[in-house]
Amino acid sequence: VKDFLNIKVSGSLDIKNIEIYNMLGSQIKSFSNNFESLDVRGISNGMYFLKCSTNKGIVKKRILVNN
Repeated sequence: VKDFLNIKVSGSLDIKNIEIYNMLGSQIKSFSNNFESLDVRGISNGMYFLKCSTNKGIVKKRILVNN
């Protein structure tokens, strides 16, 4: 990921919030609106966990930030 993380979801999914955690489990950033393009410019380079809470449950993904 460089600068912005673009999120695409299916029509039946409703995102409630998105959180980014470092590899130690500390929350780095949280987003509660505008989920289509997440600004990650302020995050240091490295591997992170993305936690996406939706109306159908929670999705966790790893992301690599390379600004």
